[in-house]
Formats: sequence, structure tokens, C-alpha cells
Amino acid sequence: MAKRSTLFIRIVEGKNLPVKDISGSSDPYCIVRIDSEAIIRTATIWKTLSPFWGEEYNVHLPPSFHTVSFHVLDEDSLRWHCCLLGYGNAYVSVGVDGWVNLTEIDPDEEVQGEIHLQISVLGKGDARILRCHVLEARDLARKDRNGASDPFVRVRCNGKTHETAVVKKSCYPRWNESFEFEIDEAAGEMPLSVEVWDWDLVSKNDFLGRVLFSINKLQFAIQQEDAWFRLGPDKPKHSQPQPERAVFMSMSETQSPCILYPLQKVKFIAVTSFLCLRFISPAIMSPKLFHLREKHADARTSRTLLLLAKAIQTIGNLDTLACCSKEPWMVPLQPTIQQGIDHLKDFITQLVSFEDREDPGRQAQVGLQCGSMEKEGFLLLHRTKDKCMLMASPFRKYYVTLGKDTLSYAKTQHSKKSSFIALPKIKAVEKVEEKSFGSANVMQIISSEENGQMETLYLDCKSVNELNQWLSALRKACIHNTDTMSSYHPGIYKGDKWSCCHQKDKADAGCDKTRHGVTLQEWYDPLDPDLESQLIFRHLIGVKQVMRSQLGSSLPGPAKPDEIGRFFSVLQELQETHASVDEVERSREKSLLLELQT
Repeated sequence: MAKRSTLFIRIVEGKNLPVKDISGSSDPYCIVRIDSEAIIRTATIWKTLSPFWGEEYNVHLPPSFHTVSFHVLDEDSLRWHCCLLGYGNAYVSVGVDGWVNLTEIDPDEEVQGEIHLQISVLGKGDARILRCHVLEARDLARKDRNGASDPFVRVRCNGKTHETAVVKKSCYPRWNESFEFEIDEAAGEMPLSVEVWDWDLVSKNDFLGRVLFSINKLQFAIQQEDAWFRLGPDKPKHSQPQPERAVFMSMSETQSPCILYPLQKVKFIAVTSFLCLRFISPAIMSPKLFHLREKHADARTSRTLLLLAKAIQTIGNLDTLACCSKEPWMVPLQPTIQQGIDHLKDFITQLVSFEDREDPGRQAQVGLQCGSMEKEGFLLLHRTKDKCMLMASPFRKYYVTLGKDTLSYAKTQHSKKSSFIALPKIKAVEKVEEKSFGSANVMQIISSEENGQMETLYLDCKSVNELNQWLSALRKACIHNTDTMSSYHPGIYKGDKWSCCHQKDKADAGCDKTRHGVTLQEWYDPLDPDLESQLIFRHLIGVKQVMRSQLGSSLPGPAKPDEIGRFFSVLQELQETHASVDEVERSREKSLLLELQT
């Protein structure tokens, strides 16, 4: 890439983007990053899922350039950060002209920024001291509602931990603090970890990134390390996603005896043969098909790759004797193949195991989330009974959990739930007007108690997107509630009157209609059978004449006319039934109109 220092980028359009706004659309814009550094931001296309940008750029590239990443985000003018719709990477060698698939990710998994450190090893022999001088950081991620963070640094080495002071409301903090650690020969294998965290008073601290150093390499350095270091993500606790691990575990639990293999080998071979035969061996023999090479290998290289794939497949079959009898050239490789079989067995055992050494309760927690969890997170909450007068500062921070049957909240995520609201008792889930609390992201949940008294729970969300997501999740969870409200008050009752309509009666029905059916569209939403049946019926009626002409001429035979006639007779009955129902509805509306006129 040193000879090619300029990159031409044309951002044309996007399609089929996910919905992030309550209106059923998004406000997308695109950010282009060169090796995680943002260099381009397109214009925002409002209220569309298929935006067209048509913007062109010429970018000067550094010699160490590797990848270009495209991040598509949803913009909202009422929040300090935007919701990530997806990202895609392009590995540029000759050129790319086409569609790039976007992958939806969690914004919390991405870290950014750099930290300025001075690291040196002082002394010789056994009396050596590792000194880490934390100077400053820049371009840290924004984790708080005020658009900044409260960062501090945690330095770990040789079993000891030191922390810097907390710098409030800054993404470019300065610490200028030094820490010293005594190191010995055993500590040479342990890394020096420098972690940056965002301090929070109530909730847990947010991870901002970290840098790892090898103490052995620092000892042989001629001079001290004094540079800016890019912050990296934390190591993932689970390298293999849980659904894939569940599939492999199901494959390994087979108890069917096999003629070729004993029963104790079947559970391994069910997984290893699948991995090697379907993924590893094809990738070795045809690397171009897996985008590992730009061209197919020549004949000699292909022969070598074929022999290597056979050796890998032999390890996957867990049998060295059979391969040696068929392939004499594998006899010298038998010790190496046997060692590979032992390593592969250990790998499969760890792969299909759900036990987590770091967190023994992880399995139960995952099962709870998959079985009963709908949505959860920290929100500002205030509860009032029968629309009582609100206090000056009513909201407190709680961890709210929406389950299958209840809505609960507690002070922290793992503490005991302090209160529950049964979902069938919820009458309405609506927004609160901005002038009531000075925030446009407040929603209210109106529910009934055992004595019939109405109770209102106010939730203050961090952003408009979070408000829309909670509104949609609660409305979907209460979609089968029968005794719901048809109208509500978007304001609050304060000063002996409603702030929205100035009515003085607390039990007034409401001045605005409820919106139970307004939800965000998700890919996992169940289909409405009535709506789908109506769409199919309308389509069949629209193409009825075309089908009659085509089916009558292209499908001859003694039995087929009866089937075709039965199909059109059923369609005719449906059409007549639909017409009769429409006639009844028209007569009912006409009689109702006459009653209103009289």
C-alpha cells in the first residue's frame, strides 16, 4: 500500500436498514473509518430505511493502512450519541464496487481513544522496580448523559492494583500520576495491564479500554517506553457463541452405536468430522472459495494442500491405523497425528461444555434471559398512586426488568426486586409531554391495584431511541390485555388540575387517545393471521381472471378441471361471504348515522 497513497470512496446508498424510531423508520448517516479512525461523515437522510447519499471522497492513506470500515448510524437531535445500525469492513486490494453487508453490533463492545504512558524498569538483579507514569488520554468514549465521561485509570501488575483520581466530565483527561511495582523473575511472565474506566456513582463502572504490556520485553528495552497507545477491547469471556455451542453439544450427545467406531468415539466424531469435512478441509483445498487467496493455487501447491487436508481429516476421524494402511506416506506422521487427536479431543470437550469458570452462575443467568427476559436496563423512576402531587425531585435510579408476566425494578441488577407490576393489570403505556418534567423522554405506565385504585409509574429514559424501545416492548407485552384505557392524560395532575387540559377532576377520562398498537417493527414479531389472510384474499381476487384463463388452457386432463373448479368455487364463496359482511357493516353504519342525526 506504500505505492498507492490515495483511495477513492463513493458512498452510494443503503437498503433494508433496521427500524430505530417509533415512526417506523430511521435517520441514517454513514461514517467511514480508516483503521478505526473516523475520516468521513455523510449527510443525514431523514425518515427512510433506504437512504441515498451519492457522495464521493478522495482519501490520502498512511503506509500502514489495512482496512476500511463503514458504520451506519441513526441520528437523533435529542440525544448525545446515536444508535448504531450496523457496520461493514472492506479489505481493499484492487477495488470494491458493490453492496457491503452490514452487521448489527452492540455499541458498548467498541472502544476508542488513546492513552499517553511512560513505562520503564529501574534497577538490576532482584531489586527491580517497574514504573508506570500515567500522563493523559484523548478521544475516550462518551458513556454519560452529559456527553462525556468520568475516567480513571486502573494499573495492575504482579498481583497489585493502583488507581488514579477520577477526572469529571472529560473525554481528554490529564492525570500525571506515577505508580511503582516490585518485580521478580516470576513476575516476568505476568503482563502489565493499564485499564481506563468511566466512574459511576450508582451503577457499575463502564469499561473504556485497556493496554497490555509484556514485562519481559520491557526489561530488555534500551530506554523507557514513552508514547501514545491505542486502547483495545477487553477479552471476551465466551469465544464461542452460546447457540453454536448448544448445536455442537447436541451433536456430541448422540447415543446411536456405529459399526465403524466404538460408542466412546461417536460423540467426538459427530463434531470433529463435521468441522473438518465441511469447513477446515475445504478451506485448505480451495482457499479462494473462502476468500483466503485471490487466485487458485497451481497444480503442485494444490497437491500439497490436498495431502494436508487428508492429514487434517484423519485427525478429525480420530483413527491413525486406518489411515496408515491406506496411505503409506502417513506412517512417519503417526506420532504427530496422534498428538493432534488428543488436542482435538480436549478442544471438543471445552467447546460443548457450558460451564464458565469465571462465573459459575452464568448458565442459569443465560437460561433466565433466554426464557423469561424481554428487556432490562437502568432508568429513572417515580411511582405515584392515584395521580398524587409530585415532589420537587421525584425520580430515582432503578434497574428495571421486563419479564414475560411482570415488570419489576430494584436498586441494582443483582439485588432483590423491590416491587412488581403484573402485566395484565397495565391499562396504558404512553408518553408524557415535555413540559411536565422538563424532559421529552418520559413515559407513564398506568395500572390498577387490587382495590381498583389507579397507579402511575413514570420512567425517564436517557434518549428518544431508548424511550421508543421501552414503549414498544411494553405495548407488545400487554397486547392481549382486555381492560385497557381508550384515553389518557399526557400531562400530570399538579396544583388541583391536569397540566395538559386543565381539568380539575382527577378521575377525568383523559384528553388524548391511547396508542396501544404503535410499536417498533422487529424481525421476530409474530405475523397477524387475520391481516395475512386478508392480504392473500385480496391478491387472489385481483388475479382471479388471469388464473382462470391460464389454468383453463395450460392444465388439461380429466382430474384437473375438478380441482380447478373446486378452487374457484371456494374463492367465489369467500368473495360472496366478504360481500355480505361488507353489506351488514354498511347497513349498521347507516343506521348509526340516522340515529345521530335524529
